[in-house]
Amino acid sequence: MGRKRAARGPVAEADALMRRGCTLYTQGKRREALDALTRSVEISPDTSSLAHFVRAKVLLELDRAEESLAAYDKSLELDPLDALAHCNRAGVLAALGRHADALAAYDRAIRVGPVTPEFHSGRAEALDALGRRGEADEARRRAADLGARGA
Repeated sequence: MGRKRAARGPVAEADALMRRGCTLYTQGKRREALDALTRSVEISPDTSSLAHFVRAKVLLELDRAEESLAAYDKSLELDPLDALAHCNRAGVLAALGRHADALAAYDRAIRVGPVTPEFHSGRAEALDALGRRGEADEARRRAADLGARGA
């Protein structure tokens, strides 16, 4: 008699789909990745911030910015201290022309850290878009300082 295979629960199935989606994403197969990641978050929406994070990246690359923003929001609901998710969310907001919201998201990314030069560069762009040149120049200087230190 053969061995019985253990039944996979929904969390395990969602995790397998998330891993498959991440693999497909790294292979450049965006639509297939999106399908796997979407199934993952449909099965278990509150389990993996990473599934929502990568899904948000894919959606943005497929020019679906509003959906990308919603996916970043869900990712941050699950992991509010993910600085990179805050930064990426800020980039989506900037792309949507919501520069004040983008600035606030860059500021959150900087607060939760670790900070990279890109956080301050993005902040500078948002400040420029809001006509706040002096603050934008200071943000660019901070980005340059961090880059020079290898942060």
